[in-house]
Amino acid sequence: MVYPDSNLPSLAVQAALWSKLNADSTLSGLVTGVFDAVPDNQAYPYVQLGIVNERPYLTLSRPGAIMLHDIRIFGGGGEGAGGTLGNKQVLEIANRVNQLLGNRTDLVVTGWDVVATWYNGFQILTDPDEANRKLRSGVAQYRTIVQQTVTP
Repeated sequence: MVYPDSNLPSLAVQAALWSKLNADSTLSGLVTGVFDAVPDNQAYPYVQLGIVNERPYLTLSRPGAIMLHDIRIFGGGGEGAGGTLGNKQVLEIANRVNQLLGNRTDLVVTGWDVVATWYNGFQILTDPDEANRKLRSGVAQYRTIVQQTVTP
């Protein structure tokens, strides 16, 4: 399949996801940033655009793609069961991400029409930090279908 202008739709969708998440003031109040590549020594908590899996979505009328996007959420470095080492902070951030992305058709993707973006699942993980503490992180997965925009 040849995409318009030889651009992979996942590139445009990732830019749209970043813009949507980065523009939200509520999410900005919960995290220190939304990143593709996380800067060295970035303070917690933050959101990272993770792995993308893209495959063609062919119809008789126009080309498209189905994508799975992982949105990684890294919790803070506080102590205690009610603190940021627990699940609560990650779940609150994941909830806001899901409000913005889950089961929506309003994602604006340059050059592509969005059929829909669906919430596909969430998992909490435990990651050791530099001090070997078990920080919480989460992976939310979204499925997006896009089709090439038709210009008259």
